[in-house]
Amino acid sequence: MAIAGVTDQVGRVLGGRYRLVSVIGLGASARVYAADDVDLGRSVAVKLLHPGLRDDAPFLRRFRAEARAAAALNHPHVTMLYDWGVDEGDPYLILELLSGGSLRDILDQVGTLSRPQVARIGAQAARGLAYAHARGLVHRDVKPANLLFDEEGRMRIADFGIARALSEAAWTEPMGSILGTARYVSPEQAQGGAVDGRSDVYALAITLYEALTGETPFNADTTLGTLMRRVGARLPDHPALGELAPVLSEAAEPSAADRMTAAMLGERLDAMDSALGPHEPLPLAREVSPRGMSGQGSGQSSAAGAPTQQWGDPEVLSPVPAVSPAMRDTAIGARREPQGDAPVTRRAIGRVHHTGLRRRSLVAVIVACLACAVALMAASAAGLFVTRRHVPAVTDMTLASARHRMAAAGFKLRVVSRRHDAAIGAGKVISESPRGGENVVAGSTVMVVLSLGTPVVPVPSLSGLTETAAVAAVTRAGLVASTAFTYSATAQPQTVVSWSPTGSLPEGATVTIEISKGPAPPTVPDLAGLPWASAAQVLTGDGLVPVEVLVSTDLFVAGEVVATDPLAGETVSPGATIVVEVSQGRSASASGNAPGSTKHGHPG
Repeated sequence: MAIAGVTDQVGRVLGGRYRLVSVIGLGASARVYAADDVDLGRSVAVKLLHPGLRDDAPFLRRFRAEARAAAALNHPHVTMLYDWGVDEGDPYLILELLSGGSLRDILDQVGTLSRPQVARIGAQAARGLAYAHARGLVHRDVKPANLLFDEEGRMRIADFGIARALSEAAWTEPMGSILGTARYVSPEQAQGGAVDGRSDVYALAITLYEALTGETPFNADTTLGTLMRRVGARLPDHPALGELAPVLSEAAEPSAADRMTAAMLGERLDAMDSALGPHEPLPLAREVSPRGMSGQGSGQSSAAGAPTQQWGDPEVLSPVPAVSPAMRDTAIGARREPQGDAPVTRRAIGRVHHTGLRRRSLVAVIVACLACAVALMAASAAGLFVTRRHVPAVTDMTLASARHRMAAAGFKLRVVSRRHDAAIGAGKVISESPRGGENVVAGSTVMVVLSLGTPVVPVPSLSGLTETAAVAAVTRAGLVASTAFTYSATAQPQTVVSWSPTGSLPEGATVTIEISKGPAPPTVPDLAGLPWASAAQVLTGDGLVPVEVLVSTDLFVAGEVVATDPLAGETVSPGATIVVEVSQGRSASASGNAPGSTKHGHPG
């Protein structure tokens, strides 16, 4: 892409709000500009995607979906996506403007980093990835160029959602950009398999490996060779890895099933960071003269204070000579091509010889400087009449309270989205943009995200599962399992009898699972008054062994059951013997016959 075509966009206003100020850099799929948000009076970065994507319907559909999801991310180690849209057919993203450059810039400038520095960067990146993964977003293109830094050295992950959208585009990126990405992709990506958060973990491990050793593993002369060399291969050892070797090896396991999650990697690297002790500050990108690059490495900055190489790989990104606003906005009005340190017009190239060209170029620079002075005076005068105020913090406040507080401070409030959040109650503010404490133009609109409360998840079916499997299923669903045991004549021992509640529950709610102890032990039935034959049939049906014993009594008719031993209602073991006392009428002594009573015991 020609530089002139890129700089011609300077001064354009996207979405009626974002005025492009200067070029930050050029990538294979996008051009990045420093810009002014004229509504809020703050500087932002604008990622204007390749013109070849403007008529690509599948890409635009995915772009909108991914942009909405990425805009909901609010984490200290994820680049803030303020806004997105399509202007005159050109899709664009509005991002926070970071001035510390990218990890790619740093590595190009110093070669490698120390183990404490890498552990700190890795821990921050892993925490940002874990946050996004928990919300269903996978980056798919983690690499040094997408790890950016603010002026204090805090790392932010850039470009969430863009890789997935580009994967559905008919327009294809140049081979250089594919090769740059191929150095970091996971084996499952290389083979076209399913991708989840563990693919991001692999790419981060390769990125950290490069930061320590100065090289990426599994490189080959071709893209295909680079991709296939890592399939089934473990991360090669290197003396520069030191104490970080085991954790990076586990993070880059060739099988995704054996690989740790981003959350686990963050915990491990946090522990390593603490154990390795203090580390030197990162060599961040610095500002240079508006006339061009300072020659101190590739991590330089434009006149706008934004690094010229913070948005892409060196294979993908071409540094753009910084263009001052004065040179851009001169009354000359012609498109310019880079020529040494000073811009010259195409008209001048066609009309004058070499000496005349130099003279006309000098005149153009003088006119540009005068225009710059006028522009600065106008901007200063305009600033005298602009009231700026600090945005009040309204996080965790109800919408009504937040509106009242914003109005009292002279700001408007607009709800831009709603999402579930386990920490913030329903109807309360999760995040705000600009953030609380930022100094912006009074009367601006502050965009907030409202909480829908704790996420609601479906209770899984537990029918036929064992106790262990049922507890695991409930836990995976984000719920808490509580078990109780009960007798069941139908369910096998240690399997689920029932569970409650069913349907959907707030994340973290408790599901009670009834686990079978097998059939209940038998109890002796009440047989008093039944004929002996009937009583014997009942006991046999319950799996018990009846034994008849004749007793003399005038309370029951001969042949009726008087009592049992054990007594009715007592619990006995399966197959137990039950003594059944059966009446034989009055005793002989009572009726004047031979003394004593006769008992006949025989099995039923």
